[in-house]
Amino acid sequence: MKVYGYRMASKEKRLFASLTEGIIFFILLMIIYFILGLSFSTYLNRDFKAKEITESAIGGLIVGAIFYPLFTGNLGHRIFNLKVISAETGEDYKKASEGATRELLNTY
Repeated sequence: MKVYGYRMASKEKRLFASLTEGIIFFILLMIIYFILGLSFSTYLNRDFKAKEITESAIGGLIVGAIFYPLFTGNLGHRIFNLKVISAETGEDYKKASEGATRELLNTY
C-alpha cells in the first residue's frame, strides 16, 4: 500500500526496527554498567524507583530530539532504511520536538 507516494513498511518490519533500537540501547546501558563495575544481575535485581520513570521519559525525549532530525525516524528506522512521515500531510518527521514526543510515548 502506498501513502503519499511511499510504500508502507509492514508492521513486522517496523516492530523489528523498534526492537533493534531497544536492543542497541540495552547493550549500551550494559556497557555503562560494566564500566561502572556493576553486573547484569545488579541491573535485573535492583529495586524499582519512581524516579526511573522520569529518567526514562527524559532519555526518550533526548534520543528522539537527536535522531529524528538526523534520520527522519529513530535509530532502528535508520538501520532498516525506514522513515517516519505524517499520516495527515505526508511530511517527514524531521523536527526535534516531533521525534522527542514520539520517543517519549514509546518509552511506556
